[in-house]
Amino acid sequence: MPHHQDESEPQPTLTDGVVVLRPWRDEDVEPAVAGQDEEVARWFGWPVDGATYERHREAIQGWRAAYADGRSVVSFAVEHEGQLVGSVEVRNVGHDTGALSWTLYAGHRGHGYATRAVRLLTDYAIDALHMRRVQAEVDAANERS
Repeated sequence: MPHHQDESEPQPTLTDGVVVLRPWRDEDVEPAVAGQDEEVARWFGWPVDGATYERHREAIQGWRAAYADGRSVVSFAVEHEGQLVGSVEVRNVGHDTGALSWTLYAGHRGHGYATRAVRLLTDYAIDALHMRRVQAEVDAANERS
């Protein structure tokens, strides 16, 4: 029988020395909304003005609930040198499989932060969440991702 993480364990903080993956904080809402731009909206299929303070605050509450409820979704804020630069998440889609998604905020792309964050999250999904497969669907036109 596979060992599963204690449900009461708090969400960890992960780092490779360059990026830090940590649980979302209430004070992350404003910089996260400020970092949204046309590129984020296009790849996620949102309206450009779709990111609002209220929606992001609700999203953070939803991520906390999903983490507490069997880790159905695990979302991390991504930091570099103490600054919020993006986010990364893994969603349990069944069959021991996790679906990855990530975003970097305006002004923080092209530095390798997403590559590092996805690598950390993949290791976490396999080691701590006991997923046997992680996958990402990336639009062929999204050359950066």
